[in-house]
Amino acid sequence: MSRAGRRHLTRVLVALLGCAAGGSLSAQPNPPRIYVWSETLSVPKGERILAPSAVASASERELLVADGMENPRLLLFGKKGVSWQLQSVVTLPSVAHSLAFDGERWVASLRGGIGLMTFDRADLAARKVPVQPGLVAGPVASTPGGNLLVFDLAAERIIELSRSGQAIREVAIPGYVTGLAADWSGGFLAALADEARVIRFNSEWEQTESWELPPIDDKPAWPVGLTVDEGGKTTVLDRHGGRLLEFDSTGRWVALGSRRGWEPGLLLLPSSFDHLPDGRVAVADEGNGRVQIFRRIASEN
Repeated sequence: MSRAGRRHLTRVLVALLGCAAGGSLSAQPNPPRIYVWSETLSVPKGERILAPSAVASASERELLVADGMENPRLLLFGKKGVSWQLQSVVTLPSVAHSLAFDGERWVASLRGGIGLMTFDRADLAARKVPVQPGLVAGPVASTPGGNLLVFDLAAERIIELSRSGQAIREVAIPGYVTGLAADWSGGFLAALADEARVIRFNSEWEQTESWELPPIDDKPAWPVGLTVDEGGKTTVLDRHGGRLLEFDSTGRWVALGSRRGWEPGLLLLPSSFDHLPDGRVAVADEGNGRVQIFRRIASEN
């Protein structure tokens, strides 16, 4: 069976399981809603955010947004006083699949076989990252030490790369990985969209845990990004449900944020998110053509 066929079969099985076994999940009361809308990034007159595909933060006052399909570009925002201001705009050779910040530079995974590029923190000067031939870069994440985790779409594997692009180690992950996050032990988490599932790998890159995401209206979630903090708390963005889902270190669903819609604070087919150091969350709200900031109002039990 072809890869596309396997993915279609997996979607069907997940949907059936969601109706049969997932009914108990959907019937359970939702956990507390702890994220509320704070603000929406604005741009100067004559500019527009059209279809944001990725977002990443370097600090509480620096946000990079990848925008546009026909004319892809990067938008660098800086916080001045109480408002965000657009500081720089640069064009991209193709749409950015994913963005990360490695502690010194912005890193973009570009579609169309372009691969990985880095951009200087201040002026967005671009450089190509040399990687091994045949690697087709998908989601990318930075490790606490400044290396990169990349999902190779061609070989269905996760590769850790040094800052210069040298491969350090790898592990096979059959499936459609749509989100990566390095943890503080040397391991990582991966979101599998086709299976509505998150899997965890330890510092030896051995799979240790796996948990299914809660469905919405008896339909499977579609994770498109995740983050994990030092305590193991994991936040996942559900594209289909327009939800921020938060899990404790054991994979228990403990908190919820946002829902699907068009009004401020609601999300329509979100594509990416990142945590700011102060706990706020920036979400690329692709379906609504905007980037929204959410703040935390409570902690899980």
